[in-house]
Amino acid sequence: MDLNFFGFNLKKKPQKDSKVLPSVVAPDLDDGTTYISGSTAQYYGYYMDIDGTVKNEIQAIQKYRQISLYPEVDEALQDITNEAIPYEDETPLVELVLDNLTDYSDSLKQKIQDEFDEVLSLLKFSEKAADLFRRWYVDGRLYYNVLVDKNNLKLGIQELRPIECTKIRKVVEIKKDKTPEGVEVVKSVEEYYVYSENGFGATATGPNNLQIQGSVQGVKLSLDSVVYVPSGYTDGNTGNVLSYLQKAIRPANQLHMLEDAVVIYRLSRAPERRIFLH
Repeated sequence: MDLNFFGFNLKKKPQKDSKVLPSVVAPDLDDGTTYISGSTAQYYGYYMDIDGTVKNEIQAIQKYRQISLYPEVDEALQDITNEAIPYEDETPLVELVLDNLTDYSDSLKQKIQDEFDEVLSLLKFSEKAADLFRRWYVDGRLYYNVLVDKNNLKLGIQELRPIECTKIRKVVEIKKDKTPEGVEVVKSVEEYYVYSENGFGATATGPNNLQIQGSVQGVKLSLDSVVYVPSGYTDGNTGNVLSYLQKAIRPANQLHMLEDAVVIYRLSRAPERRIFLH
């Protein structure tokens, strides 16, 4: 994969006591992050096989979207959305309560409240809250690209642009080094996002209609330029983020097969019933 850096970083002042402790175990993240290993040597480019690691997750997202179109599942989703996002007269959908922040001044609390209201305005939350919740509930994740004016960061966030979740992936690059005893230990950890316009798991058609798996061309996005909202529901075996529709896949498939079987039964038994009635 070819990567180019894009985005912005809000760096904090380094702490005197902050350092990476050597360990043979990689950090544990429960947000479906893809882990890759890299060398400590300096380089300008490298090949990364990220396509194989996310292919199953992309297929799962496509399956979630497919079953969400079933009438019974769609009706259940509508009920869940109505319960989660209630539209009531003169009642805000969400509130930011800062009553327990007794150690902070009122002016700081007001600034936090103003920024919270600004984020809701950028998301158009009052109009699109139900759609946002439904998309997050079905896909199991949301991504937003944070757009700012690099020449004037004091203006704050200018736009929150949604990103198709099948075209972006969070990556943790683990750089290892060998100890004098020959044991590989984690030396440093770098987190970023990889965005591919063509998506992951895409195939191209070659001669004789053969499907060719090509390399993914991606763009490297900084952590501060992307907002990632996972479902918090992960697979313990693979570490992939799951949708809350995961448990509905089997019943939905069984219902679909049962409907097809009933149609075939009605068609095949119809001549016999007509003969019997006559």
